[in-house]
Amino acid sequence: MSEKDTAMQDRRKFVRLNAAVEVDYIVLDSESQQREHTATKNISAGGICLIAHEQLRAGDILSLTFSLPNNESPIIVKGKVVWIKSFKVASEKESYDVGIEFIDINEVNRERIDKYVFSLS
Repeated sequence: MSEKDTAMQDRRKFVRLNAAVEVDYIVLDSESQQREHTATKNISAGGICLIAHEQLRAGDILSLTFSLPNNESPIIVKGKVVWIKSFKVASEKESYDVGIEFIDINEVNRERIDKYVFSLS
């Protein structure tokens, strides 16, 4: 492992799992407040990386709703966009990997996510 990889691992407070979980989100500061449906690329008890088909901005606040496999009730949290990386696949329009930090999550939901991540890692 390189020094950079070690530094990144040390900075992470939560174990991250590469997993596709369906998620709905609304940009709370936008005028339209249109609900978007997508999937995560990875998830941790501290945040998620999702795929967006619209360009978001660092600092945007989102309301996120998702359900974990084998959990009945949905998890509803607020998150802040901390980074965005654009990508394009073949002839599709541009999409974005979006890193989101949970900023309003109760301990019960954080523990549910943590248990899910550890059960599969």
